[in-house]
Amino acid sequence: MPPVEPYPPQPPYHPPMPDHMPPCPGGCIYTVVAGDTMFLIAQRFGVSLDALIAANPQIADPNVIQIGQKICIPPPTPMPDPPCPGGFIYTVAAGDTMFLIAQRFGVSLQALIAANPQIPDPNVIQVGDRICIPPRRDRKKIKQAAEDKE
Repeated sequence: MPPVEPYPPQPPYHPPMPDHMPPCPGGCIYTVVAGDTMFLIAQRFGVSLDALIAANPQIADPNVIQIGQKICIPPPTPMPDPPCPGGFIYTVAAGDTMFLIAQRFGVSLQALIAANPQIPDPNVIQVGDRICIPPRRDRKKIKQAAEDKE
């Protein structure tokens, strides 16, 4: 009996992906990479999971996306400014941290965090986030002291 030849190794099978994508108005096209999920992509681009799924009707099961698949990232939904009584709204710039912003505007870090409950993790803020800078306590004390003297 002749020796049996092994089959040459085959590349992994990837199911075919649709060649057509719906339009992506105002958004951008993203190519899925290893480790991506719709949830992680939505977080990375600052859009809701529902908006990402709605922008990609060609994806039959949002729990199953393939490496190399192209998806539409819709434009982020602008968030309304947080309420900021007595303070003002600041737009986060590159290099900002909550600590540095608190120092810059002379407020305590705790007061800055408390004034911005819409930020789930104060260690993670993004360029373009709009946050409330609360009034400085010493301004209130100075104003109150001035009023008391009158």
